[in-house]
Amino acid sequence: MKVLDAKSGMILAPSENKYTKIKGFFALASTTVENFSNKKNEEINIAYVQWGDNSKIIPSQLMGIYMGYEYSDFWLSGVKKHHMILIDGILCKLNGYEFRYIESVT
Repeated sequence: MKVLDAKSGMILAPSENKYTKIKGFFALASTTVENFSNKKNEEINIAYVQWGDNSKIIPSQLMGIYMGYEYSDFWLSGVKKHHMILIDGILCKLNGYEFRYIESVT
């Protein structure tokens, strides 16, 4: 999927790895970043696509709702434009590079 094709409210899911044929899932993490406008550290939730043993993940990590994007005062994976995706009730930030591993369900 291309990042320009994403629209707010779209249901997204990680795509299948074309080499191993394993379906991906959204891995959630929390990290601390420095906000450059007020020089304070912020705790944010991030999401990225991961492949592996799907038997240990919860079903809610297989899909997410795209909520749009925002420009932030901090860098995440080298960019300040962060896409937001709602996964299991948690609003996570996602960089545009991850969209090559994501497909639209709707």
